[in-house]
Amino acid sequence: MKMRIIVPWFLLALLLVACGGNGGGGGAGEPVCGNGIVEEGEECDEESEACDENCKRVPGWHCPEGEECIRVEICDNGEDDDENGLVDCDDPWCEDDPVCIRECSRQADCRIEGRYVEVCDGGICRDATIKDDEGNVLLGEVGIYNTFDRRRTNPADIRSYSLTYFHPALPGSSERLTCETLAELSRSASLNPAAFNVIRSNPFEFQADQTTVLIRDNHVQATDETGWIVLIRFYTGKRNSQTHEPTGTMLAFSCIEDVKVAPGPWDPARQVSVQVKAGCERQADCPEGWECMQQVGTCYYKCDPPCGAGYVCRQLPNGEPACLRRCDAVPCEPGQICDMTPGWVPACYDL
Repeated sequence: MKMRIIVPWFLLALLLVACGGNGGGGGAGEPVCGNGIVEEGEECDEESEACDENCKRVPGWHCPEGEECIRVEICDNGEDDDENGLVDCDDPWCEDDPVCIRECSRQADCRIEGRYVEVCDGGICRDATIKDDEGNVLLGEVGIYNTFDRRRTNPADIRSYSLTYFHPALPGSSERLTCETLAELSRSASLNPAAFNVIRSNPFEFQADQTTVLIRDNHVQATDETGWIVLIRFYTGKRNSQTHEPTGTMLAFSCIEDVKVAPGPWDPARQVSVQVKAGCERQADCPEGWECMQQVGTCYYKCDPPCGAGYVCRQLPNGEPACLRRCDAVPCEPGQICDMTPGWVPACYDL
């Protein structure tokens, strides 16, 4: 007579679990969360804040291989996850995060706050500054020796100058900005900094009569592998009392590319030198419609016939040349305004 052995269902279930049946993992090829071994399908397997109960990395943690995990910013939750005082896209960690990338066609589309500057490069706003661990922009001091050729430019004739730092990336173009381009635009008084990526720009008074003049500037944004293009334009007039911009004609300029700015105070070992160039040395230096006054090395807008005493050749709103009354010494008549655009002789325009 055959006997049947009946096994209770709960004992059968225990047997299946022990043998790797459908009992919650641990069978052949399945990872076991909590055994301290990172297996296929797991991102982590340790007891820490950076690893959850399913062996997945907790958002807001960065764990380099072989190193301890560190807290980092989650770029879109409105919280200061790493507690460094910077939230979301303001945190350097989020610079390349998709939620923090903004498209641009000009620098005005990007963010500029204090010394923090973004530039439009390749159609995307990019941080042009370098920061410390707390997100503070690193600053340095620049020292540039400008050497004048007295046969072309007398420093005693200079009353003011502008000092501008450009990023070499050109908005909307794959080409790079050069001193040659800046020189051409400066000579025609048509340089519009808003068309480029400006890191810093300031006007200053000028009082010197030496052949070589050291221009020092502090609190300049430090550079990494990309150096600034530094353009200095020297003018015959003092700064405007309201706008503080230089006035008069541009008598000379200097330009130097790839200027590296190290963080910290100025060090004589870091100084750079540049040769100051007259506004023009030959007619070919001036744009069409301008004339090189070689005795003073300056490009002047050309009117035919030439303007008389007390008048200067300027462009009308329609672009045509015209002799307008100068207002650098005598005020304009009622119904007129004195235009003091840097690089041009001040002249009276109708309102």
